[in-house]
Amino acid sequence: MTGTTDSASTRVPRHSGQVSYASLLYFYLFLLAISATLNWAGLTEKPDFLIHDIWVKIGRAQPAEDIAIVGIDSRSLQETGRWPWSREIQARLVESITDAGAQSIVFDILLTEPDRDSVADDLQLAGAISRHGQVVLPILTGEYSAGKRNPEALPIAEMTLAVAGLGHVFMPVDPDGIVRRVNLKSGFKSAHWSTLSLALAELLEQAPDPLPGALRDARPQIYAWVSDHEVFIPFYGQGGTFTTYSASQVLSGAVGPDALAGKHVFVGVTAVGLGDILPTPVSNNAHPMSGVEVHATLFAALRDGRLVSAAHPYTGIVVIAVSLVLLLFFLVRSSPGLSLSASFVFALVPVVVSFVLYSQYRLWYPPLSAALPLLLSFPIWSWNRLEFVSRFIEGEINEADTEFEPVTTSQSLSLTNYLDTAMSHLPISGWRYVSNGQVFSNGQVNCSDFTGSPERGWTVRGECYYKAFATLDQLHVCIAISEPELADEITHMIESLSRIKDRELIESRRDTAERLQLKAKQLSARMAHLRRINTVSESIFHGSPAGLVVWNIAGEFVRMNELAYSMLPQILGPEPAFKVFLSALDREPDREDAGLFRALLIDKAPWQLECDLAGVELVMDFSVVGERFADRLLVASIVDVSKIRESERARAELMEYLSHDLRSPLISTVYMLENQRELLRGIDSSSLDKVERNINRSLGLIDDLLNLARADNLKQEELAPVLFDNVVSNSVDQLSPLAQEKHIVLRIEQDENEDLWVNGNAILLERALINVIGNAIKYSPGETVILVRTLGEARRLCCQVDDEGIGVSEDQILTMFDRFKRSESVERQYQGSGLGLALVSRVVAQHHGHVSAQNLRRGLRVSIELPRLELEDD
Repeated sequence: MTGTTDSASTRVPRHSGQVSYASLLYFYLFLLAISATLNWAGLTEKPDFLIHDIWVKIGRAQPAEDIAIVGIDSRSLQETGRWPWSREIQARLVESITDAGAQSIVFDILLTEPDRDSVADDLQLAGAISRHGQVVLPILTGEYSAGKRNPEALPIAEMTLAVAGLGHVFMPVDPDGIVRRVNLKSGFKSAHWSTLSLALAELLEQAPDPLPGALRDARPQIYAWVSDHEVFIPFYGQGGTFTTYSASQVLSGAVGPDALAGKHVFVGVTAVGLGDILPTPVSNNAHPMSGVEVHATLFAALRDGRLVSAAHPYTGIVVIAVSLVLLLFFLVRSSPGLSLSASFVFALVPVVVSFVLYSQYRLWYPPLSAALPLLLSFPIWSWNRLEFVSRFIEGEINEADTEFEPVTTSQSLSLTNYLDTAMSHLPISGWRYVSNGQVFSNGQVNCSDFTGSPERGWTVRGECYYKAFATLDQLHVCIAISEPELADEITHMIESLSRIKDRELIESRRDTAERLQLKAKQLSARMAHLRRINTVSESIFHGSPAGLVVWNIAGEFVRMNELAYSMLPQILGPEPAFKVFLSALDREPDREDAGLFRALLIDKAPWQLECDLAGVELVMDFSVVGERFADRLLVASIVDVSKIRESERARAELMEYLSHDLRSPLISTVYMLENQRELLRGIDSSSLDKVERNINRSLGLIDDLLNLARADNLKQEELAPVLFDNVVSNSVDQLSPLAQEKHIVLRIEQDENEDLWVNGNAILLERALINVIGNAIKYSPGETVILVRTLGEARRLCCQVDDEGIGVSEDQILTMFDRFKRSESVERQYQGSGLGLALVSRVVAQHHGHVSAQNLRRGLRVSIELPRLELEDD
């Protein structure tokens, strides 16, 4: 009995849950300190504002009916004209409101600058304001900076003399960008200006006395904007709560004769986009609130006595001090369940106090600096209880770790299938593993005499890599790897298998943190596996326009999307391994495609296949994603290109039509012109020459289109080894007569000791070079030299054509290889289709090369770079 008691006391010390009065006092002071810190640092300011906004929405009331807004809205801008309006229009607006019998007008439009177009308009507006007699205007407020000491700007003299009152329109914005409060008094150096709404209330002798709001230091301050009597605005509702009329309706007389009679009219801009829309606690996208409506709200609240002031700073201290005493009483005498409920209930006490103060006494008290410590009291207070539970659970986990279920036959079979598939894809010549004394193997591997422990890691002997794993089934794995440079990747892949990780034991250590870390690693491995699967499923498969099939790096089928199955139902039906899939497509990854297959798996080189299945033409792109072998996936992207191929065939037929049906009549016409010249010998035949030139130009355009179409349709399987030196010689031979006519010398520079080969189409390459040299001849003056230089490097060759012609501007160089791009000056002087250099660019691109141009000191250099082909000696 005694031994049992000692054992229990060892696991759970009796003093671990004891609480003294001193600890209660420390805990009480600690929570008070948290509250004071939250309040002093303003950490709960933004969420407190959210609570304030809720109180505002709950406490909304019906606004007074004698307040109306005349808004310069989108309709007014459409009907009257863009903003700002002239002072003449504004004067007519004031006169219309006056004629309607408005009791007072608050004109929330700055008039601090004279009208640029008409002084008479200013006088007209001032006269309209003076005629009404009860108009309040805003002043422009700013900040002191850079020695400028005039942050307050009154309306122009004519307006200032005419108005009955002036007020500021400065509204501070809270840190979350919302307007919730206003200072009834503000000004530069001292708070001497009333806000616009208060100015109206004072004019009407309806201002509250004394003024509500938090009082600031009333002493003057140098070069500063001083604010006093800060109040929170009790909004009556969302934008549009007050009766609002469009300014264009008032100007046109569409508003009824009694609509504004006896009312206090607030005039301002309400159109969205003009900068006078304020974010408020009751605003939303459908009902934004303009600045003039905020002023109307403030005026209504002033008269109704609804303005909200900040509660006394000591309110929060009293609330949390009393609440904590009562809460601690429950914590020390209640069960954990009741204690949790008590902490939630008492955390609501400051919130309830805040609501009561706001709704009944028009005071705003931010409750969260008191509510959060009350809410946190339960987890902090329960620390000792959680320590007891943590130690108890940790002991139970350690016991459970030694009682895993034995490894089943299905787990061994899963590992066997994985290793078999990996051996057919990766440089693995054999494998062998032992689980629960049972041997599983395949291929040539000799590791029966290997010994080791889980702490030693992988043991290497020749091609064999051996490791013992700390698992329930005493797993021993041996892999024969034929390529040692890939051994680290392959062994890491084996270690990362969930089929092995699931068998591992959790080591029992004394340090609690270490045990938790081991548990966290197990959880992390599971989550990483789930994240990989989820990434594949969500990022690749959902909504993909291509059919997708995925295998792991060992070649096991993983999954596919419905589009892939609909394209290849017979091939993908049994969910084949990767090699089986390739074999069904008549590919031979072990023989003819061995190089491409290996480059795909090992070097992650993309591999593209084209196949025709029952009239459906498919393009398959194979790629490998993931860095290490353990993370790599084989992905096949399948696209149906039947319609594209059909379009290409239709275009080819069109090109054949151009080649035969259009060229033949033109060529026949040229022959007929020759016969006509014979008949007109000795007679002027200049008109026939023009016709012949136009026909030849049309033939040249057709040839350019045909060659460009051939270049667009060029396929890689059509390429063959081409001696580029012959391409250069043939091109120069064809253009020599044209050069001789202009007395231009064509010079070739080649390395006679080295043959330069490319994998390409000789006809298209020759056509491209003819276009480049032909352009050089066309744009070069007579008695000049054109140099065609061919240079060979390790993996590429470069052909440069230098002329002494007119050159090209730097701006034109950027577009000279685009289709139908010719400068106006060249167009006027030289005939052409604008397709010659576009053909050059397309042919070079189809040969995986690059074409560029640069101006020389005299003339232009066009450079063609192509991949060089190294032919093997017989």
